[in-house]
Amino acid sequence: GGGGGGAAKDPQLEVDVAVKDSGMMLLAAAVPGLRWQQGLADISVNIRGTVDKPVADGMAHVHRAVLASPWLPRPLTGFGATVRLNDNVLSVESLEGHTGRKGKLSVHGALPLAQVKGDTWAALVARAKTQDGIQVKVENLEVRARNVYQGQVDADLHVRGSITKPTMSGE
Repeated sequence: GGGGGGAAKDPQLEVDVAVKDSGMMLLAAAVPGLRWQQGLADISVNIRGTVDKPVADGMAHVHRAVLASPWLPRPLTGFGATVRLNDNVLSVESLEGHTGRKGKLSVHGALPLAQVKGDTWAALVARAKTQDGIQVKVENLEVRARNVYQGQVDADLHVRGSITKPTMSGE
């Protein structure tokens, strides 16, 4: 008998990912030029639902990390972050790092991963908390991008929309 035909049309997802400390080297490798030098990290992501309607939940804590980038003359130090993923909404509770004497990067806010039709009531309520989007603030950040830009960057950016289709504004 072929009683399982319905499941093949919309297979269930069950994906669990966990990354700790030195596993961040692998994660950082996904970002061109970014190198994880040290720090503590605890990241877990669970994906459930179906291929057509995946639901992602998880959390990430990063503490006392040092990240190097070819665009920064000095590494990003004291990098810490608390980020949650709840019902496909990414919430940056805190994300902060320093570089050089006065350079500072900070991020906070929330965005849905994608704009999805037919959301549940809980997802719509969670998205209501994302109205302000994510704020990215950069102060006194020294940047050295060879043949592109060399100097200090100050920025206050607002990211709205979704992670997959962001819109940015700011200065």
